[in-house]
Amino acid sequence: MKILKGDQLTSHLEKHIFIQNFIFEEIITTANAAKIRIYFIEPLSHYSTSPQQLESARIFVGEVHYHLSLPTLEKRFYLEFSNGSKHQIVLAAREPIDEVIALLQYFFKNYTR
Repeated sequence: MKILKGDQLTSHLEKHIFIQNFIFEEIITTANAAKIRIYFIEPLSHYSTSPQQLESARIFVGEVHYHLSLPTLEKRFYLEFSNGSKHQIVLAAREPIDEVIALLQYFFKNYTR
């Protein structure tokens, strides 16, 4: 199994999560760690007919913290969402991050402002 490095996490999540109007912003990435903020993009065009209005607004919805523990290659995820929910997921070296992806998809599909 390929090792998931911290600086590869954002592209890996974007590749597996196809939920419209959510974006990932890298705050910190290293070879074995990452901190990513998640934003909801809300179109503002329906609020005003003025062309000077912003086309969209970014609303902060959560953070993903990731750490690859060396030398065991254990993967630790800490997810914190703006609704107050917090989740910690620890995966062994060969376990895929499917559980993390499923949790993010569930949150995105049920997101309400």
